[in-house]
Amino acid sequence: MSGTAVVQLAAAVIAAGVALWLSIVAAKSRKGENYLCDTCSFNQPDLCFKPNRPKALHCFSYKQVDEVVAGCGIMGKLPDGNAGPE
Repeated sequence: MSGTAVVQLAAAVIAAGVALWLSIVAAKSRKGENYLCDTCSFNQPDLCFKPNRPKALHCFSYKQVDEVVAGCGIMGKLPDGNAGPE
């Protein structure tokens, strides 16, 4: 086997291992179908383009609605369409 083939095989094995680990973590996290998107300030089709929306269990972009409001609002409005605090 050439060096390139070994590297490709190792990358495929690592990717499969990471996917399996993420699946196990997601399965353990489901204790009542509490998805991050339910409380995320970006839970709108025009703000979030992640493929796992609206049923994300893990997300690097997650911001809880009250975190955005407390931070002077990254967006002008809350996800429900209401204006944030002035």
